Amino acid sequence: MAENAGLNPLDALSILRTEYAGGGSCFGVDAMKKEIGDMRVLGVFKSLRVKVQAVWSAAEVAVAILRIDDVCFVKGSGTLKAQALKSGSSEEEPKLGPHATDWLDQKDT
Repeated sequence: MAENAGLNPLDALSILRTEYAGGGSCFGVDAMKKEIGDMRVLGVFKSLRVKVQAVWSAAEVAVAILRIDDVCFVKGSGTLKAQALKSGSSEEEPKLGPHATDWLDQKDT
């Protein structure tokens, strides 16, 4: 953000660390004045709603990554055969974990 505001990012980071070490907790980049300022004085506040959404989004991504574990690779091919889940192809069907086809059932609802 400091760089986008036309500041040297290393200098801005150094100033911010000094302010925080001195007990300040609300300092940030004032892009209009191209300096470090007290965000409370400037009227800049972070919405709790945005923070909650960020945590929810991170949790959803973590769950999606963990669910990848449920889809196994076809033996010997080294590639995912997601299309083979319901296609009934003559190739060897992949071995599936308990949640691998949940998204297929939810798609129709």
